[in-house]
Amino acid sequence: MSENYWGTSVPIGRSETELRKLIEDFGASKYGMMENWEDGSLVVMFDYQGKAVRFELNVEKIEQVKLEAEPWNSRRRCSEEEYNLRIHDQAKKVGMRVLVHHVKAMLLAIEYGLFTPDEVLLPHYVTARGRTIAQELATPDLGTKLMNPDRLLLGDGRKK
Repeated sequence: MSENYWGTSVPIGRSETELRKLIEDFGASKYGMMENWEDGSLVVMFDYQGKAVRFELNVEKIEQVKLEAEPWNSRRRCSEEEYNLRIHDQAKKVGMRVLVHHVKAMLLAIEYGLFTPDEVLLPHYVTARGRTIAQELATPDLGTKLMNPDRLLLGDGRKK
C-alpha cells in the first residue's frame, strides 16, 4: 500500500469539500454524497450533461489490504480493537484522498481533450435500473465474453 496515501492527515471533510469544488468547477450539477461508515461505504453522485454519474468507495477493502500487510501483534502498544479502529479511521481518510485524486485525474483528462466525457465516465453512468454501467457489465466471465469472436457485436448491433 502506498505510504504516500496511508500517511495522509487530510480530514475527510476537507477532501469532500475539495471533491465538491472539482465537480462544480467541471460544470456538473446536483452533487450529493452519502456515507455509511459503519458498513464502510461512500457514494458520490453528480449530474453531468444530463447523465447521472456515481462513484462508490468501499473503505473495508482498504482496511483489509492494510491489515494483511501489517496485522496487529502484541508489540503494537495497543489492543487489537484499538489498532483496528485506527486502521478503520485512517482508511476513511485514505479512501477520500484516493477518490479526490482519481476524479481530478479523470476530469483533467477530459478538460485537456485527452478523452471524451463518455470515454472517461461511461463506467460510472447510472442506468435506469439504478446501477452503474460497470456494475451492469461486471460478470465473472466478462473477459471470456469480450474475447470470444462469436460474442463480439458488429457496429450495426448484429452478432458476428
